[in-house]
Amino acid sequence: MITKGGDLMLFVNGKAIAYATNHTLSISADTKETSTKDSGGLWQTSEVGMLSWSCSSENLVGDPMAGIGYAELYDMMIARKPVTGVFALEGNSTNFAEGKLGAAPTAGWTPKAGDGYTG
Repeated sequence: MITKGGDLMLFVNGKAIAYATNHTLSISADTKETSTKDSGGLWQTSEVGMLSWSCSSENLVGDPMAGIGYAELYDMMIARKPVTGVFALEGNSTNFAEGKLGAAPTAGWTPKAGDGYTG
């Protein structure tokens, strides 16, 4: 599935805080060499080790009254408070596929169930 940068949202501690204008998702895997004398001697062999991902985006920050604003994020960073971020599509809109999100619901946006990345 292709996710447009403008469709992605950032949720922190369960609240929508930013609306992406573009994004980059990178997924990588480290490899470990597993070559031995028994592997033929001509070719290196390896296996997948640790997996990692990162996502960066440029965003329009939403209304701090409806979610978490820049000042709150800054305070969390200075306090070294861990946050759980979810990079996902918005899950409330019934016509999301048509790109007609309209106004945010009173309770705020929620991430689309089973979608996106958490970290």
